[in-house]
Amino acid sequence: MITSHNLSAMMTTPLIFLIILILIYKKRNFSLLLIPLLGILVSSFYSFPAFLEKEYTNVMRIIGMNAEYREHFVCPIQLWDSLWMFGGSALGCVDGLSFRIGKLHIIGSIVAFGLALFFIKKERQKSLIVISAVALLLVSVFLLLDSSISIWRLVPYMNFFQFPWRFLLLVSFFSSFLGGSIIFFISKISLNQKQKLFIPVISLLLIILPVVVYQKLFVPKEYLNKTDEDYINKDYLNFETSKISDEYMPKSFKTPKVREEIFREKIRGQNINVTNVSEKTNRLSANIHVKEDTTVLVHIPYFPAWKYYINGSPIEVSEIGVGVSFRLKKGTSKFLAKFEQTPIEKMANLLTLSGITLIVAGIIYGRKSRQPIGPLARRGKLNETQR
Repeated sequence: MITSHNLSAMMTTPLIFLIILILIYKKRNFSLLLIPLLGILVSSFYSFPAFLEKEYTNVMRIIGMNAEYREHFVCPIQLWDSLWMFGGSALGCVDGLSFRIGKLHIIGSIVAFGLALFFIKKERQKSLIVISAVALLLVSVFLLLDSSISIWRLVPYMNFFQFPWRFLLLVSFFSSFLGGSIIFFISKISLNQKQKLFIPVISLLLIILPVVVYQKLFVPKEYLNKTDEDYINKDYLNFETSKISDEYMPKSFKTPKVREEIFREKIRGQNINVTNVSEKTNRLSANIHVKEDTTVLVHIPYFPAWKYYINGSPIEVSEIGVGVSFRLKKGTSKFLAKFEQTPIEKMANLLTLSGITLIVAGIIYGRKSRQPIGPLARRGKLNETQR
């Protein structure tokens, strides 16, 4: 989840750790800690640099502007019913998208809570799980509302979520879980054989009913006569997609708004001649001939992972709005810019490889440990022969 949507991971990680700690307490099985630890190790290649090197990027820009969380709290009435449209969220109770939990989900959660209280003595453990899910559902709903603004202010990194309605992710999970728990409680009611036949029918009804009730919402606003090429061509990626998600760019880098603002030459300067240019995503090399000492501009956004060399020797560069610059003496020089892993990236990659190795080793060891050996294996073969 960290590599697919890091904000969802931030939201669910505390819950996952809480569940695992409860299981460890109940089962006295500390090996359960390996589950989140292995997940952290495997995703380290992404999460560690993203967090520890964020000072070099524009990621803090996502806090504020159009993503100011104070302007995107949900009104309570919107959780029961709100317009289903095709826009975004705005200040107030009229938004371009719906925040409804779903009437069936709300009713199902209430029914599940009532059944949990009814079966609290007969099915104590399962009832407590359902009651806990109700509590977590209410906490998730609370975080959607402006009543929770003090929590948003006090808890570190809460503003990274940008929109309080992101917690509908947890609301939808818990309400769906509670709806499914109804089947469990119904199965525990004392029924005769004929009455028990209705349990699969009720289960099927709970699955089909939401699809039937909500199918009217799955109607497209309009059909666009577009192909994949319309969205993946270079111009669209450079000037449309990049504007939507540009937090990965360095803070001070001036992003070109139109094609005319893009420099044709990657390497520029007064009285210089650049030849044998070779450009890749992680490497730029060229021969630079200068008639007199001058300043050379390289249009690569500043980032510590980029290392610069003249005639094989590393050089220091200065950060400018459109890339980096450095002084070059008169004559012909071999220029090289390489994207090299930072110490943080090297450590993160090593942790990921360690996590993958541990998982593979665990799978192999687990299979071997389940195979009978010695007398047990011979006894198993003897039993098969006798059959």
